[in-house]
Amino acid sequence: MSHYQPNPVLIQYLINQIEQSDSSCIPFSQFMGICLYHATDGYYMSERPKIGRNGDFYTSSNIGSIMAEMLAVYVERRTRERGWNADSITLVEWGAGTGRLALQMSQRLKYDRFEGYEHVIVERSPHHQRLVSELLGGERVPITWWDEQVFEQEAPTRRLFVVANELLDAFPVERIRHHDGRYEQCFVKWDEEKEQFMPLWLPATEDILLWLEEHEIQLV
Repeated sequence: MSHYQPNPVLIQYLINQIEQSDSSCIPFSQFMGICLYHATDGYYMSERPKIGRNGDFYTSSNIGSIMAEMLAVYVERRTRERGWNADSITLVEWGAGTGRLALQMSQRLKYDRFEGYEHVIVERSPHHQRLVSELLGGERVPITWWDEQVFEQEAPTRRLFVVANELLDAFPVERIRHHDGRYEQCFVKWDEEKEQFMPLWLPATEDILLWLEEHEIQLV
């Protein structure tokens, strides 16, 4: 069961962002981005446990090592099929959490004598960076830290395998719908009377409409 409690600091920060906006509301993506990644009070940036028995949810690596071993075997097989050497590839994990998946994969790769590859982790949370460093450092697993910008720079020139376990649910995405013959975008406002955040559906912004057109996405 979640032990999350409302955070007055985060709530007030969100209210301030809404009040400072020209339309007294902010896009849903901005709202969720703050909730998840506010520098000190965002969900993923806080130091309280989030994964495992004492947290809010489990991931596969908390239950066992089967998924990690399957991923490791896949990396080995695809490396062979492409005629690559292990020391020529880069294994990147986005959102490593506590580092358990990275550790389990590295253990299987080591067992199979798949060595020399570069193990990279992209993790925004300082707290999770520390957990990963402690876990993998204790097992002497060498890792390299990248941020999003470094990934964008390095990815085009690397032989990459990218692992992202339960990452998509941590994206601060937009909410879009097709309603009454038009595309609408979800914004968030503060209801002073009810003292709660409320959704507000408005005509989609121009950049959203262009994105939908560019990617040939149609909602009905």
